[in-house]
Amino acid sequence: MDIGLLNLIKNGKQLRKAAVTGMAAIIGLSSTFSTGASAAPVAKRTQTGAATQAAKANTAQPKWTPQQIAQWRAQQTAQMQQAQRMRQQQQYAQYYQNKLAAKPKKQYRHNNPDLTTGSDILLVMPKAGAEKESLNKALEDVHGTVIGSIGKGDYKVLVLRAEKGKGLQTEAKLGKDTKNFQAVNVNRSMNLCAGPHIPTDPTVSLSWHLPKMHAFEAMDKVRKGPNNWYVYNGMAILDSGCSWEGDTGIGSWGADVTGVHKEIADKLEDEMDGFLGTGIGGDDVEDLENEIEHWGNYAHTLSMGTGDNVGHGTNVASCAGGRENGKGTVGINPDLDIVPIKITDSKKVDDMGLVAGMVVALERRVRIVNISVDGINDIDNHEVLHELFKYFYRNRQGLVFVAAGNSGERMKYKEYDYINTVSAIKQVSQEDIKKGAAPLQLVNVKDNGWRSNTGRCVDFCGPGADIQVTTRKGKTSSVDGTSFASPLVAGVASLVTRVNPKLTALQVQQVLIQACGTNGQRTDEFGFGLPDAEKAVSIALSMVAQK
Repeated sequence: MDIGLLNLIKNGKQLRKAAVTGMAAIIGLSSTFSTGASAAPVAKRTQTGAATQAAKANTAQPKWTPQQIAQWRAQQTAQMQQAQRMRQQQQYAQYYQNKLAAKPKKQYRHNNPDLTTGSDILLVMPKAGAEKESLNKALEDVHGTVIGSIGKGDYKVLVLRAEKGKGLQTEAKLGKDTKNFQAVNVNRSMNLCAGPHIPTDPTVSLSWHLPKMHAFEAMDKVRKGPNNWYVYNGMAILDSGCSWEGDTGIGSWGADVTGVHKEIADKLEDEMDGFLGTGIGGDDVEDLENEIEHWGNYAHTLSMGTGDNVGHGTNVASCAGGRENGKGTVGINPDLDIVPIKITDSKKVDDMGLVAGMVVALERRVRIVNISVDGINDIDNHEVLHELFKYFYRNRQGLVFVAAGNSGERMKYKEYDYINTVSAIKQVSQEDIKKGAAPLQLVNVKDNGWRSNTGRCVDFCGPGADIQVTTRKGKTSSVDGTSFASPLVAGVASLVTRVNPKLTALQVQQVLIQACGTNGQRTDEFGFGLPDAEKAVSIALSMVAQK
């Protein structure tokens, strides 16, 4: 046993000894040990009457005033409370002492699917106004353990561990309880939407997508337009982070939420050791807010989102907001404030990381969010995430842009107003761009080895082949995939909100649709089409003039 633990035990014994002594004085018992309490010493008995009387006179206890009695009782109460705290510290110290002495366990890392991902871990969004007792009763009925919470207020999400092997059953049961729960789903794993073909030759043709979307003309109009310097023009990118290594030239300062996985994994380890107990771990839903939400400290202390071990997040960020500084590549909105929210350290991502990332985006007050992750449109499997998207769209007037995916699948998901799905088109020649004759063509298997997903959920299309990006080392590279089509369209939306920040989310969507030049006609392949950045800015400016 180490010295620190021995000192804790020693101090605890001394405090308990003082408390017992004070109690003995209250009930009139003598004590065999000294104490700092205010009880007067008891006089020794003598054989003679005179001596006895003298002793009594000399040792007579003074009469205490009510104020002194109250003060003494308060002192005893404080000593007893301190003794209780010391006993708790001893218990915790003994627990961790035993834990350290035990056989070393597997070291869990962030995003470890063994613990934080799987059918036994659920994300549960309580219904607004649900009663605490009813909510706790519903969770107890499914024998779940609440091990954490993410967010607060209307967008608070509980992390629940179901009974082993009963995650899907618990998901179905809680999902039917519309009185207590807004959304429930298992913490499922997904992939980042990077295309399989990623050439690294920096001499690939220049950024054809920027003139195709009239990005340079758009930026010229933006900089000559209204001086909205006071408006925060930020875009959150939920991805693998954004690297500052090698001076990428991407202005970014965000958050790292991968710590939520570590917090939940630590809680699961404690529960496995029997330290948390069963049921809901001895904690009710309200108490968990203060107990667990300190995971948010990770969002401000790990790397501020500026570390990227994968590179995908840096590539995506450079598409949207690469600076005009002669370093790396230029984004479609070089003046954009990139807010990288790191949700993963690998090519895998799960609902928990995405939910934590959306919560940070809500706190940061951004209006545009890009998520280049496969399968986001599946509301049946990602119900909690979709509830956050709805809240962002309807309560914050925010827009979420997601990549359609690269498997060539015709998706059967519905079209939702609160999410904007982007497919990928192939490269066109500079001559066609100059002539204005550049028909839209999806990226296909024959030319690129992969094909963009399509379906009724597709809203827009964006360039997704041979896209010049900045790597996490500060170099340039050419990449493919719907991952990079999505931030380009999101970047056009950020230009619109820059020149006319008072537009609602629906109005921004309408501007993008008008800028496609398809008269509102959509297809499953291209959605409403490719937004023209210059046209979008012009429409937004005209709406300012009308007001």
